[in-house]
Amino acid sequence: MIWLLRVTIATGMLLAGVAMLVLPGPGLLTIAAALAWLEREVPAVARRIRPLRRRVLAPLGALSASWGRPIVAPSARWRAAR
Repeated sequence: MIWLLRVTIATGMLLAGVAMLVLPGPGLLTIAAALAWLEREVPAVARRIRPLRRRVLAPLGALSASWGRPIVAPSARWRAAR
């Protein structure tokens, strides 16, 4: 029951984030938060987001190497999934 409530709230956040892309509000931030929450709750979402996360974090890692300090430190869960 609690799991269903969490997934429903995260899905509502995701839909609100999509709506905020055309309405005033932090749409991309809300979508990112909702996907992070859904990733923890639903394994199928985690499988879909893992390749996307690699594509986003790899260029940031290369950029930080040129600056000499990390921009984004990947979470322990992400490193374990690699």
